[in-house]
Amino acid sequence: MATITREQAMRILFSDRRLTLSSLLEIEDKNRQRVPLAPNPIQVDILTNSSRRDIYVKPGQVGFTSIVVGDFYIDNITLNGTVSVIISYDEFSAQRQILKAKRYHQSLQRKIPTIPKLDHKSATELSWENKDTNFYSSMYIFSARSYMLGRGEAIHNLLLDEYAFWPSGTHEEIMASAVQRVPLTASTKIRIGSTANGEDNPFCEMYRAAKEGTVI
Repeated sequence: MATITREQAMRILFSDRRLTLSSLLEIEDKNRQRVPLAPNPIQVDILTNSSRRDIYVKPGQVGFTSIVVGDFYIDNITLNGTVSVIISYDEFSAQRQILKAKRYHQSLQRKIPTIPKLDHKSATELSWENKDTNFYSSMYIFSARSYMLGRGEAIHNLLLDEYAFWPSGTHEEIMASAVQRVPLTASTKIRIGSTANGEDNPFCEMYRAAKEGTVI
């Protein structure tokens, strides 16, 4: 029987994002129990069929942000220099995403203690560091009202969550400042997702343009 080393096993595990998330990360279920992040069919579709730039109309309670934040988090602890930015529609939602990322880190650190250390925790920023390897990455989480990131810094992963519900006037400003800072390379990701909120909003216009293959 062929055997593989621990290093080979870890390489296989981290080469399959669905396997990585379901094997290593945990999330609270509706009974407030910590359970493996086993992707449901919608989450699997997001992981397997996403391109560099994607927009989703999402039903409620399907774990859209859970899977996207988990995907970004794995990039943050495996790819040196990664900057992930998550913009939610209000402060409460932003704080929930920060807590979600922290819990992902706790569950992974219990299984792999050698991952980069969660070095900085604030109301809007998480950062990971390994001084021995000179590894550093960061994740910023804002509400649409409070978004502010230093000019010139590249963004590698960007999530605009519940975009249809953002306050009036924030869509254009954030799109202009954030999206333009995501390099057009194969390794960057933009995810825009929202539950439906009628037709009179920028999200509906953007989704229709994406479906039609046009530019707004």
